[in-house]
Amino acid sequence: MSFITRENEVHELSEQSWYTRGDRWVLTQTGRDQDSCNYYETIFSQANGYMGFRAYPEEQSDRGISLREGYLAGIFAEITGNAKDDVLKHPFPWPAVEMVTLPEIFSVCIKLADEEFSMDEGDVLKYTRELNMRNGLLKRKVMWKSPKGKMTQLTFERFLSSDIENLAVMRVSVTPIDWEGCASVKYAMECEQPTKFRCGDPKINGYEFKHLKTVSTLVDEHHSQVILETNGTHHQVVVSVGGDESLTHEAVTDSLIQQADLVQVKANETVSYERFVSIVTSRDEIEYKAKYGKKVIQDAVVKGFEKVLSESEKVWEKRWDMADVVIEGNTKDQMLARYSMFSLMQMAPFHTDKVSVPARGFAYNRYNGLYFWDGEIFLVPFYAAALPEVARNMLRFRYHTLDGARKTANYHGAKGACFPWQGDSEYGAEQGPWGIWEFLWHQTADIVYAIDQYLRSSGDHEFLVNEAADIFVETARFWCSKLELEDDGLYHVHKAVGPDEFEADGKDNGYTAILSRHNLRVAVKWLERLGDEHAEEYQVVVNRLELEENEIDQWRDVASKVCVKDLPGHSGIPMQDSFLLEKKLVDVKKMTVDEFWETRHQVRVIKQADIILAMFLLEDEFTNEQMKEAYEFYEPLTLHVSSLSYNTHSMVAARLCDMDQAYDYYQRAAGLDLDNIRNATKDGLHAAAHGGTWQMLVRGFAGLVLHNSKLEITPRLPKQWKSMQFKYVYRGWVLTVRIEEGSTRIKVDGEGDCNAVISRENYCIRLADHKDFTI
Repeated sequence: MSFITRENEVHELSEQSWYTRGDRWVLTQTGRDQDSCNYYETIFSQANGYMGFRAYPEEQSDRGISLREGYLAGIFAEITGNAKDDVLKHPFPWPAVEMVTLPEIFSVCIKLADEEFSMDEGDVLKYTRELNMRNGLLKRKVMWKSPKGKMTQLTFERFLSSDIENLAVMRVSVTPIDWEGCASVKYAMECEQPTKFRCGDPKINGYEFKHLKTVSTLVDEHHSQVILETNGTHHQVVVSVGGDESLTHEAVTDSLIQQADLVQVKANETVSYERFVSIVTSRDEIEYKAKYGKKVIQDAVVKGFEKVLSESEKVWEKRWDMADVVIEGNTKDQMLARYSMFSLMQMAPFHTDKVSVPARGFAYNRYNGLYFWDGEIFLVPFYAAALPEVARNMLRFRYHTLDGARKTANYHGAKGACFPWQGDSEYGAEQGPWGIWEFLWHQTADIVYAIDQYLRSSGDHEFLVNEAADIFVETARFWCSKLELEDDGLYHVHKAVGPDEFEADGKDNGYTAILSRHNLRVAVKWLERLGDEHAEEYQVVVNRLELEENEIDQWRDVASKVCVKDLPGHSGIPMQDSFLLEKKLVDVKKMTVDEFWETRHQVRVIKQADIILAMFLLEDEFTNEQMKEAYEFYEPLTLHVSSLSYNTHSMVAARLCDMDQAYDYYQRAAGLDLDNIRNATKDGLHAAAHGGTWQMLVRGFAGLVLHNSKLEITPRLPKQWKSMQFKYVYRGWVLTVRIEEGSTRIKVDGEGDCNAVISRENYCIRLADHKDFTI
């Protein structure tokens, strides 16, 4: 068995979907499709963890269908007025916020002779758009015949640098086919771009906020710069622009800057225009932000488009080396997997631990660009295994928002810290709308689950001592104050819901109870281990958090008495809530999403994986028989309205060796955006669904999971695949895993924990003793 490299990867063509044609690294759209323009703008969106932009066309259109927006990671502004009070119903003493929308940095007006280029006029003779997942380059080629009959080939290229996160680059190339004369470009950028209010309910719209206010404008011979300030939060955003020496710069108004160029062109000769934009904010740890933004532009202009792209490509190459999952099978499955890994790397906060990943990435600002628990449960596992520095950043972000979680707990009338259902990087406290937040606490335990998994996988002792210990203590305090001891001697959850958050709140919610118990057990485990093995550091933690002598014993006692009710007649199978069995039993497979929202409180239907997710996350606590019994009960009741549901069911089906269903759910989950399964791709990428794709591949089909103190592998590939290969970082070792039918080969690189082991059934191997083995 040999490992797959990029050179020997087999390309098997498939015509099932538009994205399966040609190179397995490139998404290619052939032919313009105005009816689906918002879908493609999402699919072809670009991001680098610092900022992101939808793939709107560079030229303006009179039809106004495009969503010409970009978004800035971690920069929020305050929402005021009716949107805050009447729509969000925001009762908290801290402000309501939303992610800021960036100016249209990729817009350009092109005049060819005396005609303005517009695909709405004349004839589009040929059209292709490609997103190269190797390097994040978006390229659009248009053969255009003007209303006066002149033919021109136009090529638009743009990317966000992965090497310098502040930098965005574009190039426009014009080739006259049968004419000569003047060709001009004009880049007009209104920097006070309004932000559209999108709280999550698509029926609520019409609110628009000008969150960016111009502070100063500077224009010189080769450079334009506008300094802006955000509403309420007072962040500085510095936008700098430069390009070819022939560009002229002008400030039309304080907030509207413009660059222009005009050249003489000849038939069949190409002229190109390069332009560079830098964004620097007060979140950057840079003293002189305006000066730095200008220097980024000056350096990029000297290097030019190709050099800057080459430097960005080198970063992409290193990341892909760790993140790619190679499937020997049909092209569609490979493209679904690769697009998910690509999207996850585009969203990833490589550059900071002060922000996280919005629910729809940086392709749309639904849910106002806020952060959910999905990031820890569905994204962090990928980052921890492939790009551990990102996982660490995301989990340290939660530590940085711990004070906000304390305020949220206090607002709940509890002690300790309760992380928000919907949170931000500004205040770190609850931003959830419509009063639902009042019943949502499980995300606190979800974050602790992710931290526990990361610590077990990485052995990151520094993070445990300096940050994780604080989270463990404060969240354990929260649960001890929130769970209620009753006459039966058990601690009960009251007025809570689980991931199926639009269900009625009530007593003994199964998911919340199971995860709260786990939260308490994790806190006990790590604090006692720290005390036993690192007494001095433990004492520092005790002093810092004023940990009382009996607190850990209290956590252990409460954890042992949390009430988790069984389904009647199903021993060991948790009940979702106290309402489910009282509802009318119907065939939910025939139910539409609209019918679900209308009848969800009357019929026995589950929006998304709930108890199944809890049992999957804590599979050590349940036998295969219990998992199978629970799956057979809950799966027929589940409508999968949420993007978090298909992937969970795929992984559980794989564990139960129902590979046909696991594979069917894989295609639905991984194809959620590319195949537009819920007709929601136009509203941004489903970040958690893409994280779930990796988990389906590695945790589901490869069967690679953490069990107690070791890594276990139980491969079960779909029959449609010949092999699968990926890398996995465990305890400092880099494992290259290649799975074929009947054989799994693992190559070990790097230097790691000498006690780290991997096992399959009863066969156990110490990684330090082997560099290449079959298990």
